[in-house]
Amino acid sequence: RLDTSTEIDDQRSSLSKLDIADIIGIARRGWLKILGGTALGLSAALAMLGMLEPTYKASVRMVIERSATKFMQSKLVDGPGLDDGDTWSQALIISSESILLPVVKSLKLAEEVEFVGPPKGDTSGLRALSFGSRIRELIDFRPAATVLPTDPERLAFDAVARRLTVTREDGPNVINISFESRSPQTAAKIANAVADSYLTSAVTSKFGVTKIANSMMQERLTDLKVQAANAERGLLEYKVANSLVGSKDKTMTSEQLNSLNTHIANSRIAMADAKSRLERLDQAAEGEAKDGFAADNDLISKLRSQHLDLAARATDIEGRVGKGHEAVVKIQKRMKEIRAAIASEQKRLTGSFSKDYVLAQARYNELTMTVSQVLGEESSTSPVHARMRELESAAETLRALYNTLLQRFSETARADAQPSALPDARVVSHAAVPLRPETSKRRLLVVAGGALLGLLLGAALVIAKDSPFGVFRTPQQVKDVTGIYSLALPAVNLKAARDLDSVDRYALAMPFTRFAESIRTIGALVKGARSKNDSKVFCVVSSIPEEGKTVIASNLAELMANHSGSRTLLIDTDFHRQTLSQRMAPNAQRGLKEALDAPSLLANFVVKGDRSSLDILPCPLQERIPNAAELLGSPNMEKLIATARASYDVIIIEVAPIAAVVDFRMVAPFCDGFIFVVEWGKTSQRVVMESLAEAATLWDRALCVVLNKADPKALRSIETYKGTTCRDYY
Repeated sequence: RLDTSTEIDDQRSSLSKLDIADIIGIARRGWLKILGGTALGLSAALAMLGMLEPTYKASVRMVIERSATKFMQSKLVDGPGLDDGDTWSQALIISSESILLPVVKSLKLAEEVEFVGPPKGDTSGLRALSFGSRIRELIDFRPAATVLPTDPERLAFDAVARRLTVTREDGPNVINISFESRSPQTAAKIANAVADSYLTSAVTSKFGVTKIANSMMQERLTDLKVQAANAERGLLEYKVANSLVGSKDKTMTSEQLNSLNTHIANSRIAMADAKSRLERLDQAAEGEAKDGFAADNDLISKLRSQHLDLAARATDIEGRVGKGHEAVVKIQKRMKEIRAAIASEQKRLTGSFSKDYVLAQARYNELTMTVSQVLGEESSTSPVHARMRELESAAETLRALYNTLLQRFSETARADAQPSALPDARVVSHAAVPLRPETSKRRLLVVAGGALLGLLLGAALVIAKDSPFGVFRTPQQVKDVTGIYSLALPAVNLKAARDLDSVDRYALAMPFTRFAESIRTIGALVKGARSKNDSKVFCVVSSIPEEGKTVIASNLAELMANHSGSRTLLIDTDFHRQTLSQRMAPNAQRGLKEALDAPSLLANFVVKGDRSSLDILPCPLQERIPNAAELLGSPNMEKLIATARASYDVIIIEVAPIAAVVDFRMVAPFCDGFIFVVEWGKTSQRVVMESLAEAATLWDRALCVVLNKADPKALRSIETYKGTTCRDYY
């Protein structure tokens, strides 16, 4: 039970969620509709396909041969070779106008009705062809042709392009050319013609490109030959005019410069090494003055090691006998001698390294002066040599270009002598006349799409009838959302109720039905509340009208009065519709309104039920009254209920719906418990939650929520987890 408004709001916001069990249950209950929808969609798809004439597809397999082309390209052209992606461009070329138009003209397709339509006078054939074309375009997922029938060749070309399919298959260089037609012979003929047209076009293009390339290469070869000869002649004349010997790589002074540069580099390294050692010795000498350590040297390293050992011994002895001990004094004296030896060795090293540095610097200066002299001699002739090197480079470049191009030209000429040895494409298998109509993937897709649409249609119908969204269909669903115990009450068998002449006594007349068993369950809850809390007044209420609370109230009252031995009073407090009074006491002239004027005389206004011991306080009115709510909330109503409590064991009140009028709020304070009626699969969850939120007293004292008018077949499907043996009891 929820005690605060915050808890009520939280519970109200948590409407039931759909889970996989709900989906499976819906599908199981409506499998016939789903199957019927699928069959309907499949039949429609097959009917649409049946209106089309059968088509035949013929295919040509072709391989784009690139190995020879790559080899020749590597020999004749700089840069990367052709790759497999070039196959895509060839597939596009096959579908181009330059390939298909010759096919249209050679086969005279502009005169075929299949490609351009019937003659102008045959309007019936035009209509039939138009209808079939529209269906075919719908199936093929291609837009309708918009070209006016004024250019037959153009119409034929568009028709061929629409029915032609060029795809890559098996390998990266294999192309499949397929064509669809209503005639198997036409399909094979056009597919082979397209392949032949492509091969012819490729060969023609190859010869044309080869001629152009050879012509351009020959012109370039002649120009390079003249330019190379002129460059060599100019170089020779320049050497003779300036009396030059050698080449651009080696002159008389360049050899000397190379040797001198090598010696300078070696002397610079030696000078830098000597200077570095000298600087390290100077730094080591300074460090020796500060902390008593010298630079790296075998002797110095040995002396430093002895110094460290003595220092350790002195420290140890000082710790035991003190600083003034004789042994400590001797050790310190020895350490002083070692430091003096280290300083002496450093001075000796400094002197030797200083001499090495002076000698290296003198060698470097001498070589630098020599290089300056050589460069002075070279500078007088440097412009002449520079010009000679420039002329030699130009002559060598032109000569190399001429030789390379001459080699390529020779290889190209040999290749052109046998052009058939280098095919760009070849047919692997020609198109044969197809023996069976084409079952294309698009047709299968139409069949599958029709079946899927039918399946969705059937599922939509099932969900529309048995939707779990926003309504309650299982007691557990109600319990999860409201937190109140719930039970399902199957719809009354109206035919049986008519035979019994009363739906209000259905539980008594049909005691072995599930309806009767559910009413007995509600009666058990009422008895439990009586024994636990001494409760007597129970209110049957719903959110909106027509949810069946009157039937539940009347059957519950009849059951309590006749089978439990309880003195039972059924009160109709619905001043607006009086449905209970019209059914249970149709001849009553007085009732609740008159009893409210004299609460103590309740017995004078009670009507005995037909064929039962049930007492009924009806509400017979000729017309609606405007102050119904005030009457139900008046002190006289409280007195009336008190009088009833004194005379009866169980008092069942039916009140108007919560969402319709305010009457329930007036009656609720006088009631001990509530039976909340919700129509199965119809009443909105949001309406139920709003009603409960507006009536917190109901939520707190509710005995149960009754899911009324439940479909028995749906209940059997929902409760399959209980097994089938439970149904043997009903």
